[in-house]
Amino acid sequence: MAEPRHRAGPAQERLRIGHTLAWMEKRVGDVVGTSADRPGDDFQGQADPTQMDCVDVATNLTSYLLVLEANGFIKHHAVAPLYVKEDLRKGLSGWTHYAAIIVENQSKKKYAVDGWLLPSGKEPEIVEVERWYIDDRDIAVKAHM
Repeated sequence: MAEPRHRAGPAQERLRIGHTLAWMEKRVGDVVGTSADRPGDDFQGQADPTQMDCVDVATNLTSYLLVLEANGFIKHHAVAPLYVKEDLRKGLSGWTHYAAIIVENQSKKKYAVDGWLLPSGKEPEIVEVERWYIDDRDIAVKAHM
């Protein structure tokens, strides 16, 4: 989260947050045994302690964000409570989903921080809440790159 020499704004801070959360997830996952977490819900992984659902991922990311915030590493955003979104009219693709949330201090714009569809230790998606969970195909494509 080291700030660059030039004055960085909220967009650059979101990039640094993504890098830092990926590092934290990898570091913690190596210790607690979740580094092998596969993207999304893996129904074959039921009762497998290395696998996490979206609630686990969102809770962990929120916890890491709160640690960064409490230690003064986040200057342009505030950590908000978990966000839940669903659209059951879309069937399974609209199932209830959770994400961590940061709010830009100046604009009050909310951003979902979501790493559930990505392998453990990859940078989470940080997208405006209005655009989040509308079409997960973009995230799924990035997970396989």
